[in-house]
Amino acid sequence: SPLLDAALPDGSRLNASYTQDISSRGPSFTIRRFTKEPWTPIKLMQFKTVSPEMLAYLWLLIENEANIMIIGGTGSGKTSFLNGLAFFIPPAARVVSIEDTRELNILHENWLPGVTREGVGVSNLVGTKEGEITLFDLLRESFRQRPDYVIVGEVRGKEAYVLFQGMSSLRQDEEIFVLRNNKPLRIKIK
Repeated sequence: SPLLDAALPDGSRLNASYTQDISSRGPSFTIRRFTKEPWTPIKLMQFKTVSPEMLAYLWLLIENEANIMIIGGTGSGKTSFLNGLAFFIPPAARVVSIEDTRELNILHENWLPGVTREGVGVSNLVGTKEGEITLFDLLRESFRQRPDYVIVGEVRGKEAYVLFQGMSSLRQDEEIFVLRNNKPLRIKIK
């Protein structure tokens, strides 16, 4: 496997290709460093990343447990922005994050960061290797941890399935609509 995506002990992200099989110019590596302390919402406003009005709106969405997607180009500050927004998560809430490579740095006492891992050996019939932990595995486990907030990290391909599974999961106090004999029924989930 000539590709590596990993985290260094200081939290920096490492991406490497170490063969000419995949790069005609030879091996390469990139290290992305992150701040030790995540930027606060105040700092995001000072950098003119976001207006006070937009932060107030996002705070309301977070307090009311709305789904939020942060979208942008490579190196545009998505992770820094998300780390800043995490300051709005109530202190008593349980937060679970799910990432391929750990980038988030959430200053929250009740945060459970989950990170995928590659398996070993030959792939089985469903395409996974022994010991492999996927984003979906982590999402499924996160529901057993009874989170108030689930944060799914980078989503660029098939892992979007995990994102939308997480977004569509119901809390215990929500209502669903069911058609019965062509009539809509409202059922409270308990």
